[in-house]
Amino acid sequence: MRLISAARGARLPESYVFQPGTQEASFVTPVFEIGNRASNIEIEVRTNLRNNWIYLNMTLINAETGDAFDFGREVSYYFGSDSDGPWTEGSMQDSAVLPTLPVGRYYLRIEPESEASSQPISYSVVVLRDVPSPLYYLIALGVLLLPPIVVTLRSSAFEARRWQESDFGDSDDDDDGDSSSDSDD
Repeated sequence: MRLISAARGARLPESYVFQPGTQEASFVTPVFEIGNRASNIEIEVRTNLRNNWIYLNMTLINAETGDAFDFGREVSYYFGSDSDGPWTEGSMQDSAVLPTLPVGRYYLRIEPESEASSQPISYSVVVLRDVPSPLYYLIALGVLLLPPIVVTLRSSAFEARRWQESDFGDSDDDDDGDSSSDSDD
């Protein structure tokens, strides 16, 4: 039901350029609202990284109450080739999901960090609200799989008991006896 009612629309699509080595690179974003009801928030960071990294220390702040949620994301992307062929490591994007937040007006304080000798890094920050969580689907899958597993185990135990009681089942008792050894007399 939540997937149908999810309002995954972008709330703050912004792009920025970070010049490593600058004195004060931190800034705050414009204020944005978290919709009609309490919901979780996903903050996506997309970059143009090439053999580099950036760490974004972020704080989501409620403009009305001052409540703050601190978190950070490291984004790194490296590529190249060696004797085994081409390789890549990392990703040019990352995201963080914050738990259910009350309705209100919020802004982000972003403080980027990277190597001082690196080239300027372009990145965008997109805030999405009401993001579905795969955890609920995994829990539902586990609950749905429980009855077939129980039925299979009970059926296997029943069949094992039934075969033990049959004439063809594995039994430690040999009713054949040693009649062949008695005929030697």
